[in-house]
Amino acid sequence: MYYDTRAVTFVDNHDMRADYGVSPIDQFTHQAYAYILTRAYSTPKVFWKNYYQRGMKEELDRMIRARRYFAYGEPLENTNNTQTVYSYTRQGLNEVEGTGLVMIITKNTGGGEGTVWVNSGRPGVTYIDYTGKCSRNRYYRF
Repeated sequence: MYYDTRAVTFVDNHDMRADYGVSPIDQFTHQAYAYILTRAYSTPKVFWKNYYQRGMKEELDRMIRARRYFAYGEPLENTNNTQTVYSYTRQGLNEVEGTGLVMIITKNTGGGEGTVWVNSGRPGVTYIDYTGKCSRNRYYRF
């Protein structure tokens, strides 16, 4: 029996908050959700308080929709990841138009833009910024 799809991934829960204080993940919660919601071979879970009480519902809904509609196909770990920028690709399915995604997250919490070269595994495909986080350009061709 294969267990590669039985892993349950989560970012936060009530046990991670000593005396209901601040969790060590708080500074990078959005990045952590982007990571678990785009990965292959797992079942991600969203913490109720993050969704309903911590103002993350709208952004989490976008990430959940991205997983539902685009996160298909073979995973590809990009080889040029650094300590501050991480990118990951789901190559999509040839038989289902519009599938596939490129996820890029950064440790930078202060905003700004940068450049990273990504192998999408599908030359000539145009991707959109589904999250609305990039202000300059919403369409990217790989």
